[in-house]
Amino acid sequence: TVLADVVQSWAIGVPARGKQRWQAEIERRKPIVAALQAASAPPAYGIPPQQATDPFAVMNYGVTTERVNDWLGASGSDGNSFNGIPGSLGVVEGPVRVLRSEKALPLLQPGEILVAPITAPSWAAAFAGATGVITDIGGMMCHAAIVC
Repeated sequence: TVLADVVQSWAIGVPARGKQRWQAEIERRKPIVAALQAASAPPAYGIPPQQATDPFAVMNYGVTTERVNDWLGASGSDGNSFNGIPGSLGVVEGPVRVLRSEKALPLLQPGEILVAPITAPSWAAAFAGATGVITDIGGMMCHAAIVC
């Protein structure tokens, strides 16, 4: 706040930064945020290992050797089924809504199954209305599983 800025600057003997400094900082960050929102992250970086053995990646993100092979198309799947690690027990049925980013969240209707590349805290409000959530990556300790 402005008052805290004035008091702190007085206490250490420097000029107050005030609103101008924060407005300038916001303006400096706007193009950075816009660039990050416009960019689409690829599903993976680098060459995948032959065997997924990292326990952190397996538990938190559901990265297994079988999943990597599925992502690379080496499993021979017909493409008409989902498989992976469930974040919680249960079976649901309903219409599916595929959303690529949180900007599309208003399209999600109550009772639909949300399908997304990944979720973040900004998606939490959608979990209350969705019948189920499916993500490209994740595991039992990922954000979607914990919040849902």
